[in-house]
Amino acid sequence: MKLRLFYSILQVGFILANCTYVNAQTEPNWSLDSRQIAFVIYKNDHSDIYTMKADGTEVKRLTSDGSNEWFPRWSPDGRRVLFWSDRGGNSDIYVMNADGSSVKRLTSDKAKDRYGSWSPDGNKIVFNSDRNGVDNIFILDLKTDEVTQLTFNEKRCSFPNWSPDGDLIVYRMDYNIYTISVAGGKPNQLTTDGSSSAPYWSPDGLVITYYSSKNGGVSQIYSIDKDGNNEEQLTSSNSENDECYYGQISSDGNWLLYRRGVSIEKKHMKSGKTIKLIEESK
Repeated sequence: MKLRLFYSILQVGFILANCTYVNAQTEPNWSLDSRQIAFVIYKNDHSDIYTMKADGTEVKRLTSDGSNEWFPRWSPDGRRVLFWSDRGGNSDIYVMNADGSSVKRLTSDKAKDRYGSWSPDGNKIVFNSDRNGVDNIFILDLKTDEVTQLTFNEKRCSFPNWSPDGDLIVYRMDYNIYTISVAGGKPNQLTTDGSSSAPYWSPDGLVITYYSSKNGGVSQIYSIDKDGNNEEQLTSSNSENDECYYGQISSDGNWLLYRRGVSIEKKHMKSGKTIKLIEESK
């Protein structure tokens, strides 16, 4: 119930992970070469997209139009950032240059289109939409503007991400993690705990990271093989104020990037060393 409450609040632009946080850095995303990080700052019930170098320096604000922007995703060539926004009066998918210029709206359905992610070749995006009554997964061809529905479920599907080889989509359904072929068909369920969310592929496409509150009710980052085997907990937290979300592995496999509490940090996968990249918004 707590995790579901967190997500309902997040989607209207608030960040209240435990009823005390109102300012936070969240939703970090590596560029393909892991030299840059795109992320969101929530401050005073408002969200904007920023970028910074992998060491936390050169923080740059990309959006400032007064709307709420969420879930930035670097394009494969590192030149553009995909995101979703309410700037048009509804939740839709947008893209902009890496410096925040040339914002373009990609979806304009009256439904809520959210959580976009690029195909490896940059020619398509996958996203979730409730255009048929409940959130399912759709693919948009950026060259033809053709939209194809991929999942047909009665339970909400969200957080889709494309595999590096282009063959699979990982996503969340009913707070468990699934994969499905980009051609459609029967999905493969990877987790069964009912509290898993925000799955991301490792750069080699063999492992999926996600967060879950399965152990003790505190959200941690986990990894699991794409076939559902060899689950491993990657972070540890002592309290709800220290929970971890949105874990992603760097291109060289050495670093795990994630949100801890209200800040963004990275952890060295071998040594366990952690570095806080950006502090809580004031």
